[in-house]
Amino acid sequence: MKLRQFKSYLIIPITLLLACTNNNSKDPESNHVESSPETEAPSFHQFFDEVPAYEFPVKMSCNFERPAFNLDFEKYNSYFPEGGRVVSKLESKTQFPLIIFDFACDYSCPILYSFNEAGKRIDSVFLTPGQCGEDQFMTSNEWFIITEDIFIQLIDTTYHFIDSLGLQVLDSTTIEKTNYQLNNKGRFEIVRE
Repeated sequence: MKLRQFKSYLIIPITLLLACTNNNSKDPESNHVESSPETEAPSFHQFFDEVPAYEFPVKMSCNFERPAFNLDFEKYNSYFPEGGRVVSKLESKTQFPLIIFDFACDYSCPILYSFNEAGKRIDSVFLTPGQCGEDQFMTSNEWFIITEDIFIQLIDTTYHFIDSLGLQVLDSTTIEKTNYQLNNKGRFEIVRE
C-alpha cells in the first residue's frame, strides 16, 4: 500500500511538469514571446543638442554660472569624463563639439573638452589652472575668456600680503596669462603673445 501511495505522489508532479513544458498548440504565433524593443544608446548628437549653451564671449571667474547643473544627463554618462558634471556647451563655428565640465574641488575646476562628431574626446584644457582661494597671506583669482573662434585666455591673479602690526599689507601681485587656440585637429594649442 505504501508503494502504491508513493507512485501516486510521483505521478502528480511529473504530470504537472510535463503539462507546463509541453506546448501542443498548432498556432505558431502562440510560441512567440513578446520582447521589449531594444533601447538604443542615445547619440552624442542628442546629448549635445540638450546641453544649454553660453553666449560668446564667455567671460568667467572661479564662481561662474552653471546652466546645466540641474538638468538630468544620466542617460548620456558614457560621454562624460570620469567625475565630471556638465556645465555648458560652446556653440562655435568650429567642426568640433565643445563642452565644459566641472569637477569637485575647493572652488571650481572647469575643463573644456573637444569631441569628434561621434562623441570621442579629442582634447581638453583646464580653464582655472591656478587656484581660487585665500588665506591670511594670499588671495588668488582666476578668469577665463573664450571668444567665438575659440581663442581662450586664462588669467591668474595672486595678491601676496604681509602682516604688519595685525594688518594685511599688500606685498606683491602676480598676474599670469596663458592663451590657447583650438586647432583644425580639435586640439588646444598654446599661443605665444
